[in-house]
Amino acid sequence: MLQWKCEYCGHSVQVSDFSQAPAVCPLCMAGKGQKGEGMNTGTSSVGGVGPVTSSPMGGYVNANAIPRCSRLVYIVLAIFLGWIGIHNFVAGYSNRGAWQLALGLTGLILSFCTFGISTLLCIAVWIWSIVDIVQTTTDAEGVRMN
Repeated sequence: MLQWKCEYCGHSVQVSDFSQAPAVCPLCMAGKGQKGEGMNTGTSSVGGVGPVTSSPMGGYVNANAIPRCSRLVYIVLAIFLGWIGIHNFVAGYSNRGAWQLALGLTGLILSFCTFGISTLLCIAVWIWSIVDIVQTTTDAEGVRMN
């Protein structure tokens, strides 16, 4: 088995012969990965038909792709359950959500031992979620939430 590697995102695909290499990278939708071929700016076969554009994370995504969640759902979850990071899990930011969950639950558990002083940790994570509301406009794949 041979490895075909995209020069844009580094994604690799196993092929038996380089003539079977994909015409477009299945991950970033860029061109064949050979020098001088450039990015595919035509229509995409993944997630609907539309132009392939650059995402904030550096890859290429379909401009007509459907976001993981709506902006309103993200905001409501951040306000009410932001101290445990649920809004980030829904939007696909699992690392950020895991940190908020760990810090929020640690603050909640320690608040019983320290007579509420550690509740400040929960409040700090909730403030972090309010900052997320203001700064986050795309999901983890770079698709704009509407």
